[in-house]
Amino acid sequence: MKKLFVNNISLAFITSLICAVTCFTVHIIPRSNSMINFRTEEINRDHKIISNEYLTSVIDVHKTEPAFARRPLTTFLIEEFSKITSLNFGWAFTIINFFMLFIAGILICFVSLAAGHNQKEAVLSTVCFFLSFSVLFSFFRSNYSYDEPLQYIFIFIAFLGLLNKKWIISIIALSLAMITRESSVLLLPSVIFFLLPENKKFISYLNWRYLKKIIIISIPVFFHMVFLYFYLTYYEAWEKSKSDLLNRLYYFHFNFQNTDYAVESVTSLFFAIGLQLYLILWYVKDLENTFLEGRLIKSFIFALILNSVIVLLSTKARETRLFALPLVFIWPILGKVVLTEFRFIKTGIRNLNTWLSILFFLFLIFVGILISKYVYTPTEMNPDENFFHEYLGFTLVLISLHCLIRFLCEKKQKAANLPDAKK
Repeated sequence: MKKLFVNNISLAFITSLICAVTCFTVHIIPRSNSMINFRTEEINRDHKIISNEYLTSVIDVHKTEPAFARRPLTTFLIEEFSKITSLNFGWAFTIINFFMLFIAGILICFVSLAAGHNQKEAVLSTVCFFLSFSVLFSFFRSNYSYDEPLQYIFIFIAFLGLLNKKWIISIIALSLAMITRESSVLLLPSVIFFLLPENKKFISYLNWRYLKKIIIISIPVFFHMVFLYFYLTYYEAWEKSKSDLLNRLYYFHFNFQNTDYAVESVTSLFFAIGLQLYLILWYVKDLENTFLEGRLIKSFIFALILNSVIVLLSTKARETRLFALPLVFIWPILGKVVLTEFRFIKTGIRNLNTWLSILFFLFLIFVGILISKYVYTPTEMNPDENFFHEYLGFTLVLISLHCLIRFLCEKKQKAANLPDAKK
């Protein structure tokens, strides 16, 4: 048992480290113009890999703007790390955030293992986490991540607490997640749904044992409200926060003010959850998933609907990371989902061995390239400074290929009257 634990943590450590370093590299290569190496004619003229001037201004904004100032934990870590190490804010920001992504990757692996998955599935879940658009391009403009890595850490710790019935750990972790980013409260309804007892009718949910769970898991909301009260009172920020809240009512018009903004808003949603949602729907269709997986998937769908509506109505939808929050429910199971689909596609790809299939797939590639190159038009940044078009094109091609193989396989199975390949 001890050897197995050491192997698991070693593999999780190595996988997450490689992924975090790769993610960092994407942000600093010459073509990229991310928050990390941000440069203009006035800023970072020497093209240093860490743009200290810009990142310092980002930290200053997060200390003064009402929408950000009430989320002090990440800023506190960056400033304290800078003091301890004597590094400038640019390096402190970079090290702290990529280190937190590294820790989040390890935690995903352990949540996956706690959910009953094997080592290969758990490690692949970590890889899927880092390949998600909102993580792989965390600090590119329009994504503008800041508090999300720390938020993910606390959420995954809370999940580990829930899976192991360590309620105190879950309460503390969820409270810290809400202080880190108040959007964490949007997960609470899905968490309450996740805790529903198995094989019970709705009326039986209203018993004391389940109500006690709801009360316990809602305690972090109380802690967060108390924190906000004292924080806003101490900094005399009530009026600014109220004004910020009211101004958010105008963001829906901002997101759909013209065709380019509307396409960008919808594409941002697709970037964040499109591929993951597509794979999950196939997985649910074909397999009798475990009770825990089914509960996580339903929690994800519920959180996705709630979060997407709020993002479109009250935030800038082009900031893709905002749509990605519900993925915390399925990142730990994506490794198993991907492996399952890969095994199926591996046996079904021979059905593409016809000229008609190949021509149709080439047509789908052409359509995907057209959409990624000419339909999606970013409104804020230069597409030559990031890989958003390439990511969109690759995702569309991947979904097209998978869908085509699936269609041909199912057609062949029906014609031959064979049982489903997965069963």
